[in-house]
Amino acid sequence: MKILYISPQEKGKEDIPPFEFMNIFGLPVEYEVRLFDENSQVNLFNNLKLNTIQYNPDIIFFLGKSIKSYKKIKEYSLLLDSLNKPQVLIGDLSVAYDSILKNTGIDAVIRKGFELFTPQKILAQYEQSKKEFSVNNLFLRDKYGKVLFTGIKQEEFDFDKVPFPNYDLINMNYYLNKLKRNNYSSFEIFSSIGCTGLCTFCINRVSRVKRHSIEYVLDQMSYLKERYGVNFINFGDPSFTSDLNWTKKFIRELGRRDLNISYKIYGARTDQVNKEILQGLKNTGCKSIYFGFESASQNQLVSIKKNVSVEQNLEALLVAKELGIETPIQIITGLPNEDIAELKTTISILKINGFKVSKDKVRLLLPQPNTPIYSQFFSNGVIKNEEEYLLSLSDLDTRNIWRPELNSHLENIIMEINS
Repeated sequence: MKILYISPQEKGKEDIPPFEFMNIFGLPVEYEVRLFDENSQVNLFNNLKLNTIQYNPDIIFFLGKSIKSYKKIKEYSLLLDSLNKPQVLIGDLSVAYDSILKNTGIDAVIRKGFELFTPQKILAQYEQSKKEFSVNNLFLRDKYGKVLFTGIKQEEFDFDKVPFPNYDLINMNYYLNKLKRNNYSSFEIFSSIGCTGLCTFCINRVSRVKRHSIEYVLDQMSYLKERYGVNFINFGDPSFTSDLNWTKKFIRELGRRDLNISYKIYGARTDQVNKEILQGLKNTGCKSIYFGFESASQNQLVSIKKNVSVEQNLEALLVAKELGIETPIQIITGLPNEDIAELKTTISILKINGFKVSKDKVRLLLPQPNTPIYSQFFSNGVIKNEEEYLLSLSDLDTRNIWRPELNSHLENIIMEINS
């Protein structure tokens, strides 16, 4: 069986490899797999249909890295629709399954959180029957155009038996060059999947946390260093420090192994760290931690179900700063009930505590389909048509299309407070 993976390029994510494809495992060795990666193989997309015909796959998998990729997924899937090859979507765009199945050439969408096992089950069934998919964890479109869900089936498995990502699938030189910073050769890995949070704006709230052992993570770090010269790891986990005992053991074993690899943590909650943990991370090479600060308004933190206090957020930031760990501030603006005064308060409190806020650190809320906050925008009529909304996102820069009154104020507020 011949399988084609297609990973369209998304603005701002040119340095992010197609991890979901790299992590698909359990495929029989006789399967032939090819990747069309628009980041590193732009030429293949100049004539995508001809290149696909020449490869002649039995089945096509598309990767939607975020809801901003909807427009390209629609364009490419409809372009290939006449080839009569089954098309399956995986990735974060899967949260928009209704629009995808009704308006694109995609035949099935894998529910977020089930990308590891579902592809191999789809392929096994397809190879046997070449009929409609009926495995669990899929959104499908029936012959009448109605969207159906085949039901959730949680796989109980030893997460450490999942092999390392298939680095041979991608152009590693391209991504290593893209990710090179100063004297660091970096690459992203994940010690876990899922998140413990229930934030109303986040798509990771649908996933339970599955975590690798310390040995697995350290072995992967060592492998990347020995084979590719990587000396800086970016941990992409949404909730890296969610298991206190695991984090303590990670610190202890990383110090013992002495891999001489620095790292940063892209996702950690301020209520899941303390000074001891932060000191240990610092001592073992942690350079920065991205805490989801979001807002210095307790009302807003409560409204998005962040389940932390402003005081907890500030304490973690200040302790990390004291220890010399960088803490890039991430603020979300454009929340449904947020006003200008609350945004001013957030930026002002951060400045008082020694944190300078720049415009690029203020993220505009991007409502994700099938999240509570999206439902709120939809029911209020701010988002009137999901298809139109998704198509508009590929061209979205710094405009806040759902809270336009904040656009003219944001830069002035930052300049005023930082002056």
